[in-house]
Amino acid sequence: AAMLALLVLTACYLRPRRRKISAFGTLCAIGAVAAAVSLVWTADGGVKCLALLLGLLLATLALRDALSLRRRIGALADAFGLAWFGITHWGAACYGLFHRQEPDGSVEKRRVGSILLGLLCAGPVLAVLVVLLALSDAAFDGALQRINAALVLELLLDAGLGTALFLTLFGQSFCLPGQHAAGQALPSPAHRGIETAALAAFLGVICGLYVCYLVSQLAYFFSGFAGLLPADYTAAEYARRGFFEMAAISAINLALTGAALQLARRQAGRLPGVLRGMLAFLSLFSLLLIATAASKLALYIASFGMTRLRVLTALFLLLLAVCFVCVLLRLFLPRFSYGKPLLAATALVILLLSFGNVDGVIARYNLNQWQRGQLTQIDVAALGELNEAAVPTLWTLAQDDAHPKQQRQARAYLTSWGLRLLEGPQADSPEDAPHRYRPRLRAYNRTTARAARLIEAHWAEIYLPGWCDVIASGTA
Repeated sequence: AAMLALLVLTACYLRPRRRKISAFGTLCAIGAVAAAVSLVWTADGGVKCLALLLGLLLATLALRDALSLRRRIGALADAFGLAWFGITHWGAACYGLFHRQEPDGSVEKRRVGSILLGLLCAGPVLAVLVVLLALSDAAFDGALQRINAALVLELLLDAGLGTALFLTLFGQSFCLPGQHAAGQALPSPAHRGIETAALAAFLGVICGLYVCYLVSQLAYFFSGFAGLLPADYTAAEYARRGFFEMAAISAINLALTGAALQLARRQAGRLPGVLRGMLAFLSLFSLLLIATAASKLALYIASFGMTRLRVLTALFLLLLAVCFVCVLLRLFLPRFSYGKPLLAATALVILLLSFGNVDGVIARYNLNQWQRGQLTQIDVAALGELNEAAVPTLWTLAQDDAHPKQQRQARAYLTSWGLRLLEGPQADSPEDAPHRYRPRLRAYNRTTARAARLIEAHWAEIYLPGWCDVIASGTA
């Protein structure tokens, strides 16, 4: 709601200035709202941070588009530039909140300034009066003690962060229209570029090394596609080594390619053919390495199951592949703009992590593969370390009377989740203890609510005395 309100108010603010937003800007605005909605959908803290950053980035890009700001090096550079612009114009944003300019050019103070000043001055007086009232009346003192101090601190921190974000975004909307006319481009750094011979010599050494490496390791690489393991290698060693090879080499190649694209001296606006060939070879080599590593990762998952790290690794491979495909297109199609495809791919991956119920998918996959005999064992402790999305799978496992060890472990982890999510007696409560789920509107999360209601409905069947010992020992 806050993100939607921000975008609507910004649009209303810019409308009198006849600013128009393109299809790309509209998609950025929609993506920003979707990223904000995902905060209520997913229970993964790390994914929430990524979704928040994505939402702010997309909102900034929507503003950039509405102001018709363009720069040669792309939209992402503008987004970070606009963010810094907003931070450095906090003072102007505050001035704009407290003052307004009349049609005749005169400046008048806004009432909001007086109201905020009055509220600020009332703070110290309010604190003194609250302390005196608490000392004078036991009932009022008892009511104050019921206030959750951690919640109050959280609200204060949120208010501080929200104020900083508001001043940044309002500073952009308030100051940019006056500094850049519609259609005016942001300045681009000009450079002559590095000599072609120097870059070609450098990249030639790198490409020569990769050719020798491919020749010497050809059988090793392609064995991953056939599902065969080199001698004296376990599946875990083979897959892990393949991923770290890919991560290091591909990261270096991507950095080298990006630097060469930006720093190379161009001839009639195009890269020299020798540089295009070398960078194309680096990109194709990296794509081959990514495909091989993906096959090894698939072998690893088939042998040992799925984890959050393995899912994130697979998505990382996908993003790397998109990067190198964009590089190849840019090399042979100079007018191709790679910024938007990369932004779209990154946004889709983050939204997929947010709305895709990743931990729930991981838990269900491992349980299904174990029940089918594809996995020799199931790591209940690993399922218990997932977020609330794994609770339905743990409940399915807790009803499996054919495997009492795994059943007890699942009940132990469900008991742990219940004591965290439900309000009621703590660790040593009887099976029929009246635990209840009471969601707070401000902290509501769809995944958490579904898990809590499932545990509440089956608490008497779930509760396991001595659950701490079961979790600690990992045995029945």
